[in-house]
Amino acid sequence: MLVFRRCTGGFVCEFANRAARDDFPFAREGTSTTTWPELARTALGDALDSAEQIGSVTERFRHERDGAVAWMEFHASRVADTIVVHVTEMAGLRPIDDDTARLDAVFEERHELRCVIGSDGRFRRFNAGFQELLGHAEHSVSAMRFLDLVHEDDRPHAVSALEIALGGEYPDEFEARLRCADGSVRWYAWIVVPHAGKVYAAARDVSAHRHHVARADRQSERLALAVVGSSAGIWDWNLETGKVWRSPRFHELLGFPPGATLPPVVDAWEIRLHPSDHGPVHAAVQAHFDEGVPYDVEYRVRVEDGGFRWVHSRGDSVRDPNGKAIRFAGTTVDIDAQKRMECDLVRAIAEAESANQAKSEF
Repeated sequence: MLVFRRCTGGFVCEFANRAARDDFPFAREGTSTTTWPELARTALGDALDSAEQIGSVTERFRHERDGAVAWMEFHASRVADTIVVHVTEMAGLRPIDDDTARLDAVFEERHELRCVIGSDGRFRRFNAGFQELLGHAEHSVSAMRFLDLVHEDDRPHAVSALEIALGGEYPDEFEARLRCADGSVRWYAWIVVPHAGKVYAAARDVSAHRHHVARADRQSERLALAVVGSSAGIWDWNLETGKVWRSPRFHELLGFPPGATLPPVVDAWEIRLHPSDHGPVHAAVQAHFDEGVPYDVEYRVRVEDGGFRWVHSRGDSVRDPNGKAIRFAGTTVDIDAQKRMECDLVRAIAEAESANQAKSEF
């Protein structure tokens, strides 16, 4: 296990247990990740940056140790203001002979796909994951080539990886859709290792992550279309990083001159809420996050001249596969004139009723 903290220019290692120091002699307390060898530094840097942004991430990389190459996996998680990294050697991806007991143990793994592919592209061996995860019968897989399972749009990546591995080199990890027996497709992230003219491969299901990314992209496209020509102020709050983007029209509603903006944090908006509206607005946001209640609220916000303006905000959230809101975006429109008309109308009605009452008493 390794523990890191953000510092100027990168991350510094605050703790490394014995197992981590054995795997990575260069991992020492007080040292910066910038001093690590390139492969480890790049993989770890990606993992640390991603974990800092989204909370948890897994990265795989090739590690040279004692003259041999092994695949390692970083699992990084954000804990308070530190990043905790667990390192695991992907034992099933080290070149080993087909007749060893260890290879048999590796192929008992059912939560991932494991296989050996020959130079002709056909399976030499595969685990039960192909039946249990993809639904294909054993005899069907035996009759297939690896590329028969790969979606046609993703075959160029798979072909390139196989050619590189069969040439004795280590290709980069790639993602490809595989066809299930029921006709559906699922995304898998593949890493492959060359050995003795064959390819050892393992893959993990990344379909949920792909679905989440695609949904977030669609939300971003819709937001971009909404910004163009809109009279509403647009805002987009990344709940994982805490950063808030606001459109120029949003700042215009607050009376900002062209080019001037609020700091990109939610606190900059909260301190401008009218004291009487602070509680209701927060309750509306929390109800949306916790219960999915539509966010639709009217409130007063302090503008640049020191006064308060009535606005109407609506929003929706993007959620991760577990249902947790990770982005919150929406629109804010100026309803101050409408609200003032309503107040004037209420005041006029009250004055008319008072006048009628006074006349009747007279």
